[in-house]
Amino acid sequence: MSPAADRDAPPARPQADGPGAEDSARARWLARLARAAPVLAVLGFAMWLLWPVPAGSMPLSADHTVHLTRIVLTAQRLGSSASLSGWEPTWFFGFPLGDLYPQLGDLLIIAVHHLSLGLLDWPAAYALGFTVVFAAQGLVLLRVGRLFGLGPWPGLIAAALILADPGFTREGGWMYTVYFGVWPQALATSLAWLGLGELLRALGFGESAANPDGDEISPPSAVITRSTALAALTVGAALLAHPIALPTLLLGVGALLVTALPRAPAHWREGLGRCALVGLAAALIAAWWWVPMLQNRAWMASYGWLFASFEAMTGWLRDGQFAQRMPAAVGYAAIAGIALACLGVGKVGRFVALFSVGQWLLASSDVFWELRLDRLSEGFTHIQYQRFLIGAKPGLYLCAGLAISAAVAWAWAWIDRARDDALPTWKRAGLALAGLAAGISGLVAGGYALSHSRAALAEFEVGQVQVQRDPRDPELDADYEAFTAWAAERWAEREADYRIAVDAPRNSHWAMDAPVWTGTPQYKFGFTPGDNFVHKPESSQRELLDALGVRYLVRRKARPQPGQEARPRRGELARFGAISVRERARAAPWPLVQLRGEGVNADSVELLEADLRAGLVRAQLRGEDLDDRLLVFAIAGYPRWQLSLDGEPLEWFELPVRGDGPSATPRERRAGALRGGKAGGDDGSEPTLIAARVPANTPDGATLELRYQGRDRVEAIAELLSALTLLIALGALAWPERATSLREPPEQLVEALAHPAVVALALATVLGLAGQRWFEARGREASTALGRLEAGTIREATRVEAGPVKTAMLIRPAVLMRPRVDAPAQLELELETMPASLRGWYGLDDDQAKQRRGYARHTLVIEARPADAPEAWTTLATINVPVRPQQVPLTLDTGALAGQAAVLRITDTLDGKRRPRLGLNLELDPAAAAEASP
Repeated sequence: MSPAADRDAPPARPQADGPGAEDSARARWLARLARAAPVLAVLGFAMWLLWPVPAGSMPLSADHTVHLTRIVLTAQRLGSSASLSGWEPTWFFGFPLGDLYPQLGDLLIIAVHHLSLGLLDWPAAYALGFTVVFAAQGLVLLRVGRLFGLGPWPGLIAAALILADPGFTREGGWMYTVYFGVWPQALATSLAWLGLGELLRALGFGESAANPDGDEISPPSAVITRSTALAALTVGAALLAHPIALPTLLLGVGALLVTALPRAPAHWREGLGRCALVGLAAALIAAWWWVPMLQNRAWMASYGWLFASFEAMTGWLRDGQFAQRMPAAVGYAAIAGIALACLGVGKVGRFVALFSVGQWLLASSDVFWELRLDRLSEGFTHIQYQRFLIGAKPGLYLCAGLAISAAVAWAWAWIDRARDDALPTWKRAGLALAGLAAGISGLVAGGYALSHSRAALAEFEVGQVQVQRDPRDPELDADYEAFTAWAAERWAEREADYRIAVDAPRNSHWAMDAPVWTGTPQYKFGFTPGDNFVHKPESSQRELLDALGVRYLVRRKARPQPGQEARPRRGELARFGAISVRERARAAPWPLVQLRGEGVNADSVELLEADLRAGLVRAQLRGEDLDDRLLVFAIAGYPRWQLSLDGEPLEWFELPVRGDGPSATPRERRAGALRGGKAGGDDGSEPTLIAARVPANTPDGATLELRYQGRDRVEAIAELLSALTLLIALGALAWPERATSLREPPEQLVEALAHPAVVALALATVLGLAGQRWFEARGREASTALGRLEAGTIREATRVEAGPVKTAMLIRPAVLMRPRVDAPAQLELELETMPASLRGWYGLDDDQAKQRRGYARHTLVIEARPADAPEAWTTLATINVPVRPQQVPLTLDTGALAGQAAVLRITDTLDGKRRPRLGLNLELDPAAAAEASP
């Protein structure tokens, strides 16, 4: 055989039992181990930090008990009615389980529980599911980091940094994700980054079997198909894990189109069509939850929260901190990585840098205000803007990994080139020195990042998981078990339904999983997270407890001294160590339905049937002359409830639980009239309960029926589309070769979606609608004091500016008054026609007002005069603004000035140095003011 033939012949296969076979098998195993080593390292680090959670010990700090209860309630409904949503009476006056809070995290825990075939109880399943979510943060960055083309090292460094991130309130990391238990957003963030990374792979970036080094060559069709399907699945999953994934993904797709698409190996039209296909598929996958949520979003609670100014954030950045508690060395490494990405280092570095920096900027209150995002959508006034830092951190840590890895990679490459004898000596020496310098700088940067991160681990107790209800009271867990066993027996023996109320600090949730073990509906004094329903009372007022049907009050008391028995004290029904149970004096049966008014009594309405979980309440009216009497159900208002009287629809409205405050119709709530909330918590004076007026000529014995409606036709269509899209995406993921062989219709769809005419139409439509909303909102605002101030059509403004203020749990555009002790703030406006009444509002910043101590009091003086009478000022109002978190409506009668050309003056003085932010606004157009009159 010729030498040429020898070269072309395939290599001889070693004998199965020879030494060559053993060496080959060993080499394959070592190669597999090397590929798996980064994954194993990330998993090991995550489990080491979380231990003993991976062994089945559920974390019990902060919100974890609330999440567990909601998960079990969802699983029970899924098992009994094969539904993920419905009315759930366990909390508050009931809430719409599954409609307003995303369910992907719950479904993950439920899947873990059922796949264990009963081997894992609910706490153990929660612990394992939470471990998956925590470790996924690192594993996702490990995969995305490979897109840089520098092997596993950028992702491995980023994974270690994000898992060790100390974090802060609403900023992710250990404090927010592990201690406070707010992990659904961590899950959504990981899925969003993974989805965008897979989309980049579908565009031709990254590694494949034929492309192990990340070179920009076209990957095989099966890889494209699999990456496209995985991108659609993970982006859709992110939308189902947390609502903030929507603005995060929109920003991410924008960054991808700007930075990565022009440089993608795929043709731009193919790439654009693939992006559109992924976006469409993801939207359809998530439609089953987003459609009902958007239809009923007026019943979502408001949690708007401004973050720091851009000036403050750049000040932190000078100290190496993109977020609070970020180790300085890590922040500086991230800055270096962003700079390198901008210079073109890393295959997709520009995308990662732009996406992460864009989210970091969105956290700034100045960016919110300069863009006036509230004009685009009211939803932007409900966002807690610190949460954008959670989405930014993966990219920042990837940039830090890029800076360290690139320096070491350059060192390796330059030193390797310096060995080339063909190069001149001076060039070889220069390359060697440059490589040495790069290597030292990378190692030093990595060493500093490691050192600072280790110090942060110790300082902020990262790795210390609370697996007891109260670490200061280790015996509380045994007490709690005894209490729940007692409560379960009481509930099983009950003659009528009731609730248990737990008295605990506002953000203490040590007893919130009691319904899992007792089956008893429960109410908690103070804030209860875990659902976004607007009707979440927090007060302990007796009238509220009566309406809730509370029978037992549970409190923690001082523990008996050693050697003493835990004897019930005066008024106690039972005592379990530190847990005291008291039965409420004169506790009445749960008043599920009442008739109020003159001439009615307890016998005027008879409850015939009540099954709230099944969504049905039936009652019968007794007596004559019940016209216009008030019918009240102890059930929170929600638009799925339909009320009928003898089969005829009966309009209902929401009534406060206590007090004589205003009511609210579903139409008013949908119109946005009641958006916001109370910073100190709902005390029962907000419109809450379902109520209706008994119609005229209602006969004796008329039957009332309150029924909870399931999914409507639009929601059913959304569910069907979600199921079909999910099956198609899973099929393409599992059998990419078969999907590739049948890819002509999908490719035609991709081409159609990316046709220049379609792209131009879509872009024009989006920009046109957004512009229309923005300018319409500006037009509505133009006739207000804020609009006049922004337009500059004012006489005088001293220490006054336009800006946002968070009041009544909503971010509101306002005229901000900035007085000093020695200098008041003043605003003067000329009005062509003074309205008969000036309507508006004023309010202090919620968070500053809640602190109260040390804050000064504002005094507002609102005056007016005729335009031709410079000295004839009339005082319309003098307001001593109390330091309380509230938005106060304002109505001022202008008297004889109505209809005249006039000058309006607002003066704000301060009686101390510490100034709480005060915002206000007034409607100045007579026609608009008259239209707003009741």
